[in-house]
Amino acid sequence: MAAELMEMHESTYRGRFRRRAVSIPIVVVLWVLTSSLLPLLIPLGLLVDVLRKDRGRNLTRLFIFLPVYCLAEVFGLWLLFVTGLFADRSSESFLATTYKIQGGWTRFLLESIRIIFSLRFELSGQELLAPGPVVVLVTHSSIVDTLLPTALVSVPLGMRLRFVLKQELLAVPCLDVAGHRVPNCFVSRSGQNSEREIGRVAALARNLGEREGVLIYPEGTRFTEAKRSRALEKLALSDPSRAARLAGIRRVLPIQKGGTLALLESAAESDVVIISHSGLHGTAELSDIAKTGLAHRHVRVNVARFARSTLPKGSAELLQWLDERWLEADQRITNETVF
Repeated sequence: MAAELMEMHESTYRGRFRRRAVSIPIVVVLWVLTSSLLPLLIPLGLLVDVLRKDRGRNLTRLFIFLPVYCLAEVFGLWLLFVTGLFADRSSESFLATTYKIQGGWTRFLLESIRIIFSLRFELSGQELLAPGPVVVLVTHSSIVDTLLPTALVSVPLGMRLRFVLKQELLAVPCLDVAGHRVPNCFVSRSGQNSEREIGRVAALARNLGEREGVLIYPEGTRFTEAKRSRALEKLALSDPSRAARLAGIRRVLPIQKGGTLALLESAAESDVVIISHSGLHGTAELSDIAKTGLAHRHVRVNVARFARSTLPKGSAELLQWLDERWLEADQRITNETVF
């Protein structure tokens, strides 16, 4: 068994090295290119925006943001490298430093997006995230909303969040490096060995402290109208009663029950926090920002907390409770969204 564990560890280490040997040089090259080409990209973006009659100048803003994002990646990697050189990786100080870098990186990116795209944020219920332990469920409709929980909620309150994230995000070097220094779970969405992946998610929720929580995007992917239709069609075949219950959703996807229920059952003493937001729909990809536009949006973020004692016990009852809370979030988002 020890030999098998050592072989698995070495295999994981080699995989990380190979991945970072590609992703880190790419982000450095992109930073150099986008920075040096910015004097050409800005006039090009303005020209395209004028021809498209885009008063928000979204393509121009996106071109400005790209080198800023790459700079954040490069600087974040440098900080992680320096702090990891001679550190005791099992120490509390190393963990605290990594969380601080992660929080600073996230807040810098969100503030950059706010300034460049002239966004307005409105946050209600921020104080409800603390204290822990908590299981945090977040609606997911944009590449921007992955920054909201850390930048707007957990960092100001001093909460340490453990994230359940898709493996594809390992292509982001800062997430890859920092994400493996603190407790996180990068899960495969291939559908292979689902029981193992759910077990890894459940393990993440164990031994949470009073300043800790575990966060998941329970829809499993970013919302689009097409994904909503496909998800409901699939659910109608596998669970008709649940499909009927969720038939009216407009701005969220059905919760993927495997990982979410595993977290709640594993963190049996944790309250549940739901973070929903409006104002970011239609920005699931960078191309959507260039086409649909992100500029001048009013982003409303709502935090709701539910005491664990109010939750039902059985899995079926718990799933129904989750669906009801998700329907409430959907109604709130729909009411706040300008169609």
